[in-house]
Amino acid sequence: HSYGVFTRIDPVSNKELIYVGNGQGDGTSQVYIYDLNGTLVDSVLGMNYPNDVVLDSNGEMFVAEWALVRAHDENGSLRWRKGRNPTYHETGSGNGHFHNAAGIDVWNGEIFVADQNNHRVQVLDKQGNYLRKFGTQGTTPETFNHVTDLAFLSDGNLIIADSNYLHYYLKDGTFLKRTNVDGAGTFVSVGPNGEIFSNQRVRDGDGNTLSHIPEINSNARSAFTSQGDIVTSYNGIIKLWSTRNYPPSDLNSTSPLIIAENQPIGTVIGEFNSTHPDANSTLTYHLFDNNGSMDNSFFNLDSNGTLKSAIEFDYESNSTYTIKVQVRDEHNASMTKSFTVLITDAYEAPALTGTPQSGTWSLKKQWPVAHSY
Repeated sequence: HSYGVFTRIDPVSNKELIYVGNGQGDGTSQVYIYDLNGTLVDSVLGMNYPNDVVLDSNGEMFVAEWALVRAHDENGSLRWRKGRNPTYHETGSGNGHFHNAAGIDVWNGEIFVADQNNHRVQVLDKQGNYLRKFGTQGTTPETFNHVTDLAFLSDGNLIIADSNYLHYYLKDGTFLKRTNVDGAGTFVSVGPNGEIFSNQRVRDGDGNTLSHIPEINSNARSAFTSQGDIVTSYNGIIKLWSTRNYPPSDLNSTSPLIIAENQPIGTVIGEFNSTHPDANSTLTYHLFDNNGSMDNSFFNLDSNGTLKSAIEFDYESNSTYTIKVQVRDEHNASMTKSFTVLITDAYEAPALTGTPQSGTWSLKKQWPVAHSY
């Protein structure tokens, strides 16, 4: 089973959070709240088949259940449940009744619900009162075949997914167009730059394929993060997919870069390391010739981050050198940083100057060592 997923930056912690439902219709199901590292932050209890979840700008949460829609305030407390029988999951086809409320989204104070087995979209106000509906069962334009999901584009137009198509509507129910390019349909989410994800594919606003991610299950539900990454939910597993290549970060030396003068060429001075969001990435280190790298020629840097001397340094000539180091991953995403190398003074015995005298040596003076009895 695929449960809907939603992302939001928490205004208090400023952390991006993932909201996802999971569980059955026994009243013990929950909406779980995770951070982007997969750490469980909180949960909201008491759900029945929480198929999809969305939060508005005030932090109020709306959940589409099997035959109900429910609202919780920003603290997680239940505000209302609406459906044919608000205390029990009883499906219906009347206004404000649901037969598998499969998807949910909000726009300008209105709640839009994908009423799957009634083949329609219903619109409620923020108190859960029925406002209007549109759609009937069919396979022709302006009809639906099991509505499964919906999401708003940034211009306020609504994308509705059914078993076969992505349908484009005005929020008042006016039909615009539909597409089934590369199997568009089933589930849909919209990214921060207007991109769409549906059926393993990132698409442009018209549904045309931009990239194919076959590793994502075709029945997975999805949401975009604020940075354009994709969160998927399928079979009780949440996955975070990066659509961009992040650069390395935290480039530093493992210890101060110091070498004593007069050391032979090839002496190890220090090691560099860095971190990368992708734990499986391959990082290499290089001396980067640019502004701030005037002393790079006096050093060698192995690709594994080991810095070595390329000359024998003389403290009296120069005791400070500046180098610029760059770390790159296998996709050439990089980070560059300047470092200072210090040369330390070493004791050097005074050199003998002048020419020693030659000839016969004679005693000049002698005296006994003082002692007492």
